[in-house]
Amino acid sequence: MPPKRRIQRKTLKLGCELGSCQELFSQMENFCKHMEDHLTSLNTEEDVEAEEDRMCPWRDCGFCSVDGFEELRRHLLFHCYHTKLKQLGQQVLDAQPELGSCSIAYHNHNIIPDIPDNFICLWEECEQLPYENPEWFYRHVEMHSVCVDIPPGDSEFPIRCGWKDCEATAKGRPKLKEHLRSHTQEKLVACPGCGGMYANNTKFFDHIIRQSAME
Repeated sequence: MPPKRRIQRKTLKLGCELGSCQELFSQMENFCKHMEDHLTSLNTEEDVEAEEDRMCPWRDCGFCSVDGFEELRRHLLFHCYHTKLKQLGQQVLDAQPELGSCSIAYHNHNIIPDIPDNFICLWEECEQLPYENPEWFYRHVEMHSVCVDIPPGDSEFPIRCGWKDCEATAKGRPKLKEHLRSHTQEKLVACPGCGGMYANNTKFFDHIIRQSAME
């Protein structure tokens, strides 16, 4: 097991890898706004071949959209979220260099899963429209866990999950927040070496330890 060391969150370094762009940001809000500018330009280009238009311009990706520009939008916005997770993973490795590093080929580091649909909140009575951007979706779902009323001073008060068709209860807001990730499939960290995403640092540690042992 890795040492139980508290990981200090540092300023994020969110680098845009779309085409030749090398802009760097420290906040997701600014990074996503920058991506929206790219998307506007991509959508208004008229002198590009249709097939090229569907190719993801993110470096080392290679994804080809077959369902039009909306699919490409979701895909590129997920690259922003994935970039953040890889940065958080790098911070973990910087804080605990004794863990080693990932030995999987680096050319996989920008490969992300297919995102066929927008992200939909299924919390009861929630009327929020579906999200294209996973960052905003996960923040929205987290808001539901924060807004649940619990008695003052009772940090482990049982809270019923309000997700559609779910009958689970969680002891306090942190546990509800953790439980909601089972519905949304939110990941908290990604390997900066291979790009693999993980639900928590423990699973990320296990990945790095396994890969280090193979070197």
